[in-house]
Amino acid sequence: TYEQRYGNGHDDRDAKRHKIAVLAAVTSPYSNGPIEGVNRLIKSLKRSCFGFKNQLNFFKRIYQITA
Repeated sequence: TYEQRYGNGHDDRDAKRHKIAVLAAVTSPYSNGPIEGVNRLIKSLKRSCFGFKNQLNFFKRIYQITA
């Protein structure tokens, strides 16, 4: 396969250097997943509803879809 011939671009040094961060991410009970989901919803709304007359209407719509 490609990875056997050329490698995957990472070596053992990368794994050792990031070991503490990877272990912390795996064992931590916290996740930024919910925030990323809200950001995706807001960006989607921004793309689809770009004709609001004022910013207050946009903020009201954000509240409707995220509440």
